[in-house]
Amino acid sequence: MNGKSAAVKEFFKTTTRKQFLWIIIFYLAFSLYLLNKYQYQINTDNIIFIIIARKYLQGEFFKAINSFWQPLMSWLLVPFLALPIKPLLASKFLSILIGLFTLCGLRKLSFNLEISGQLRGFIMFFFAPLISWHALSISTADLLSTGIIIYYLTVVFDDTYKRNYHKATLCGLLVGLASLAREYNLSFFILHFSLINLIYYFKAISKEAKKRILINTLVGFLSCFFIYGSWVAVRSSKYHKLLIFPTASYSFGFIKPDSKGQIFEYGGFIRQSDDAEIYCTDEYYFRDTQKWHWSPFKSRKDLIYEIKNIFKNGGIYFMGVLRNPLSFLGLIYIIWSLFFLIKRPFKVNEKLSLFMLTIVLYPLGYLFIMMHNRYVQVSHFLLIMAGGQALGIILSHKFLNKAKRLAILIIIFIFMLIPIFRDAYSKPNIGKEFYDLSEQGSSYYEFKEKKIASQHGAWQEGFFLSFYWDSKYFGQSPEEISDEQLWFELKSFNIDYYLVKGVSNNNLKNLVLERKLGILSLYKVLK
Repeated sequence: MNGKSAAVKEFFKTTTRKQFLWIIIFYLAFSLYLLNKYQYQINTDNIIFIIIARKYLQGEFFKAINSFWQPLMSWLLVPFLALPIKPLLASKFLSILIGLFTLCGLRKLSFNLEISGQLRGFIMFFFAPLISWHALSISTADLLSTGIIIYYLTVVFDDTYKRNYHKATLCGLLVGLASLAREYNLSFFILHFSLINLIYYFKAISKEAKKRILINTLVGFLSCFFIYGSWVAVRSSKYHKLLIFPTASYSFGFIKPDSKGQIFEYGGFIRQSDDAEIYCTDEYYFRDTQKWHWSPFKSRKDLIYEIKNIFKNGGIYFMGVLRNPLSFLGLIYIIWSLFFLIKRPFKVNEKLSLFMLTIVLYPLGYLFIMMHNRYVQVSHFLLIMAGGQALGIILSHKFLNKAKRLAILIIIFIFMLIPIFRDAYSKPNIGKEFYDLSEQGSSYYEFKEKKIASQHGAWQEGFFLSFYWDSKYFGQSPEEISDEQLWFELKSFNIDYYLVKGVSNNNLKNLVLERKLGILSLYKVLK
């Protein structure tokens, strides 16, 4: 950024490729260590990606097109599922490679931001375990989305972007791909790319330079819309409905004042078909869609509710910043730089101002809907880089000898590792209980292609076990359902097995208890 003092240059030497190779080795070693802790970690997103990827692998391309889930993660999973290893482990290996892709992107971005040599090495060393943890602690498309956006930033921040149409095309292509991982990236791109080019336009001196920037803007948008628009066209043609931001519309409906929660928590059984067997989509997504729509401007009460939601989401974001000492230091550095920018707007480094703009813009949309720290990794990673720059300024002071500098670096590194190890050791072998239950059940019965449903409150167990058993999951029963209605639903959906967690609220006289699986009871539905 703008830290080019002689002291910083003297302290921080150039980071060589050999040094970064050691950082990559450290990242891979740490990832293998964490893999032992998270190899059984399982979540809804990961299962859906695997199910969709299997369909692509089997050549069922039309069935793989989904109304809700973005496709890029599943596309990347396809070659990994072809390997002779378990699908869950294959997805973990992909996540590790995505983390490595992101780490390399952050290093490339550090060159664009003019972060000096050895400091770059320290920052990448700090990033290695953090990215490894993000890759393995939960399997989603968030890190993939983050990595692609990081590469987009390296292009749009590059000095040659303003005079190179190919760079603008690459910007659009990258964000188009990022939008196939997370649709939110499209709305971010529209705002961010417009403002970046607007800044470039007003800072350009000649008419020719201004013209190039206008063309770059158009080219960037066209290439992005071509990539994402192609997917929207394919998906919309299957469902005969325009689906541009399906996740956003669902999420906004989910947080409305009278929301009952996620639709699978109260929606009852879902009717599966050969074309719609991917859970939490299709049947669920198109069920009662009108009930999702609401506006915070409908009443004063709704507006107050949304304002509170914004503050709650802001609190979640800042708590995520405080968890990492470098991101917190970066926040302080950015606030200080922002004050300097306001005071002397024409003397601030251009890249620093673009850097701050990106940090502010990326989480903006999530403030209005629903915030989770993994959604805004782009902003958090940039804050860590800013914190590293601030750390470089601190360490360059003459009153710090080598021992004190090393001590500061070690302390910060330890504080960055604490939440990672706390999470890994507080939940050892997380998800292994579902794997063990599935193995226990599979040793007695053949569940492949069987139809599974569960009692209300056992959705997670039913869904995860159905995945391991290669069964079709039909969801959970409504919270309040009569014995007659439950029996009717089970028969009409042609359910084979019914899972009960704990004690059933219903009389299951028409079902046969087959076996106990931990706290679960497996019932066979009489035909």
